Amino acid sequence: MNMHWDNFWWLDIPSVFSYYGILNYFFKEYIWKWKKARSILFINTPNLNGIWNGSVSSSYVNHAHKINVKVAIKQSLTKIAISFESEQSRGHSITAALLLDDVGSRALLYEYLNEPKIDASETMHIHRGTSHLILIDDDTLDGDYYSGRDRVQRGLINLKRNKNDKNPI
Repeated sequence: MNMHWDNFWWLDIPSVFSYYGILNYFFKEYIWKWKKARSILFINTPNLNGIWNGSVSSSYVNHAHKINVKVAIKQSLTKIAISFESEQSRGHSITAALLLDDVGSRALLYEYLNEPKIDASETMHIHRGTSHLILIDDDTLDGDYYSGRDRVQRGLINLKRNKNDKNPI
């Protein structure tokens, strides 16, 4: 029995798809962060990767004292994830978006899920909320949050990037 095998066009092209996939991955994860690539390609998406330390004040105590927080932001060109931790709770983003306008204003908006730690006060429970942070400069985020439904609390957030560690947890 004589079998004849014809090469289809798509058998010769996997290398093109592979090169595109590899280049696309490295561009979205790494290359867009390089200063030269950003200026040559006119990329204006801010790079928020890193550990951010700061404070939160809550309407629950009438903004009487500040709570220290640690925020980790992990970002590629097309994705962003935020996780945060305080003395009483920890949480993570459910959705997030960067808003860039023509005037140069840059903001990070995200919805989060917050879970209290085991030793948190009894009034603290799992809740959702939203945050709106303005990028003041490359290393400062200022804004506010709102925790919804039954908590109905608002607060202020101030974060500074930890320059010693730009890689998230």
